[in-house]
Amino acid sequence: MKTAFLLPLLTFWSVCADAQPANVLPVRTNGFWESLNGDWSFKYLPGNNAGPDADFSKLGFSVSSWRRISVPSNWELKGFVKPKYALELEDGLGLYRRTFRVPAGWHDGRRVCLRFEGVAFGFQAWVNGREIGQSSASAYNPNTFDITDALGSVAENVLAVRVATKPLGYEFDVNDDWALCGIYRDVTLFSVPETHFTDLTTRTKLTADGSAELSVAVSISHPDGDVAERLLDPDGKVVGELPMTHTSHGTYKTSVSVKKAQLWTAETPALYQLQLTLSDKGQPLQTIVERIGLREISIVGGMLQLNGRPIKLHGVNHHDLSPENGRAITEEEMRRDLELMKKGNINFVRTSHYPPQPRFIELCDEMGFYVMCEVSIGKGEEHLNDSKYRENILARVEPTITRDKNRPSVIIWSIGNENPVTDVEMEACRRAKELDPSRPICIPKIGSYFEKNYENIPEFVDIYAPHYPGNTTLRRFAKSLKRPTILTEYAHALGLATDRIQDQWEIIQQTPTFADGAIWHFMDQGILRTSETPVDRDKSTEFVWLDEHRYYDTHGNDGCDGIVYSDRTPQTDFWETRKVYSPVRIAESKANVKPGSQEIFLAVENRYDFRALTGMKLAW
Repeated sequence: MKTAFLLPLLTFWSVCADAQPANVLPVRTNGFWESLNGDWSFKYLPGNNAGPDADFSKLGFSVSSWRRISVPSNWELKGFVKPKYALELEDGLGLYRRTFRVPAGWHDGRRVCLRFEGVAFGFQAWVNGREIGQSSASAYNPNTFDITDALGSVAENVLAVRVATKPLGYEFDVNDDWALCGIYRDVTLFSVPETHFTDLTTRTKLTADGSAELSVAVSISHPDGDVAERLLDPDGKVVGELPMTHTSHGTYKTSVSVKKAQLWTAETPALYQLQLTLSDKGQPLQTIVERIGLREISIVGGMLQLNGRPIKLHGVNHHDLSPENGRAITEEEMRRDLELMKKGNINFVRTSHYPPQPRFIELCDEMGFYVMCEVSIGKGEEHLNDSKYRENILARVEPTITRDKNRPSVIIWSIGNENPVTDVEMEACRRAKELDPSRPICIPKIGSYFEKNYENIPEFVDIYAPHYPGNTTLRRFAKSLKRPTILTEYAHALGLATDRIQDQWEIIQQTPTFADGAIWHFMDQGILRTSETPVDRDKSTEFVWLDEHRYYDTHGNDGCDGIVYSDRTPQTDFWETRKVYSPVRIAESKANVKPGSQEIFLAVENRYDFRALTGMKLAW
């Protein structure tokens, strides 16, 4: 019976002097985890001055006159302020309050932690009037706080959160998309024992005899304890069970050889179950369960390989955005997007330009997608050489990698987007490589900048990532670039004008060092708006209208560049993409036929990387 499952490590980056950072693997263990999602009291204030509401975090402060807001959500889509696009974002404060109870049994010999999955764009939090932490180092990274010492003896505890729209470094989180604010990802409360897991790292190495060597390393909060590992295959059969070796202060390691392993690929997304139990003198303290994939990423001869075979990534860029929910996308919406991608023969997603909702990555593990997960260093190029921003930039790297380092679908780390090569960018790249040497990294660049500067990109940056090369340039790159090359943005789908996709994909297909391209973008970046003035059906419009008053606002042409509309209705570009990305192709464009019965021979090309065409049928 499944009793627990692992959530990613949370890292707390900015904290007041008396608060305790939580060095913990948050675990949704039965009886020791609760969601704080739901209706909160809320007040929006333009500007940066809270005025009479400055003391809203204090216990005696009354919020009875405040309105209610759902968490998670973006306050713009709840009608509190007009949404802004990209750097049009204006100063504002969002004040949140709610009460919560800590279940009985969470206090005795345990720590109580509070987790924020994502808050845009910076925030401070208080429990019972005591500040427990703050963060402005990325709206897309999780933060965790140990709130044990802030809890009172009263039944109702007060949680207050002050969200600011433009903290230091907010520009790095603003992209070519809507700049939506608020607590837009899950808020959870959980409890762990005093001695608990603090980190988990899994890696796979394939051996010459066809086995998969799985290495597991964990850290715990105190040096004393025993850790045992149990590995189950995708069918639930135990394939390894052994104690872990205590190698250093609070660190344990082990490895298990899996014979005839079911290797994870996007075509065969097999998931094993790793169970880890922490005990003290034979008494179990904590159990975590993690779903992992056995697979190895490598670069051989300038080719990106998975499990020893070159792969081609049929890709799109994807934002966490829906017309109705903004950044607070639901699991149903995530599944819908991925299922539609499957229908379009898409097997690769670049998470432009930030770590996505964590459930999105888990679904990619389950459904079979390759993922390039991106560290959120978007706009804000003017700050890249300013020492005041260095720590804010570097603080975005570790939580991105730590959260998703055990996800098999994540095969590449992208460090920012279209930034010039600077010392701090290289420092961020080196940090990523130190944290996870098992995956390659890339630094996506504007095409013209890349062409002038690619020879200056250090060798430890494993993959070249130019944007929007023309056909002539792409053919030149095919001859000159010796590293794996991914067009992290290409075939811009502006309006209905996805350009050059078939020509460019054939060049990619024929060039061993070219791993893929990711179309910009999967969907139009539109949010649902209402107009008091009905649309004039006799005049052209730049928006997609549902009826005479409701339309999808894409901020003019800025967000009008998907292969599906904002509501995910396929455009003509989608069908073109599906055809070009088809893994099964018939070579002939013409066939000589004559009247009467006859046999026609066609050359069928298999463009899958791992699976055969066995079981497929041709419908004429």
